[in-house]
Amino acid sequence: MGTGGLAERAARADPSRAALTPHSARLPGIDRAIEQTAAVFHTPVTVGWSAGDSHYASGVPLVNDVGTLLAVFDPLPRSGPCPAFLVDAGVPLLFPDAERQQRFARSKATARPGADG
Repeated sequence: MGTGGLAERAARADPSRAALTPHSARLPGIDRAIEQTAAVFHTPVTVGWSAGDSHYASGVPLVNDVGTLLAVFDPLPRSGPCPAFLVDAGVPLLFPDAERQQRFARSKATARPGADG
């Protein structure tokens, strides 16, 4: 997917980025997110090397075996230019719990152009 694919390809070109993947793979709730994404897309899913990239609002990209972005786990509200392109492209945003999801939704609602806050 467009920009997300570029971020992942760039990260995979930097061998030092591989060290971030094991840390991201241990986050609470990520196993469930990986399983859900794999079930939806009918493909093996792993943590992308581009974890923490601003394209994903500092969330964790979940990718297939060739690095195609399938979902983002636990994006942070109001972090960088995201989630506009993710939301526009229909990329699933997955969260470790309902509180994190609600906080993200509240932040997104107050960040709309013309909204107070």
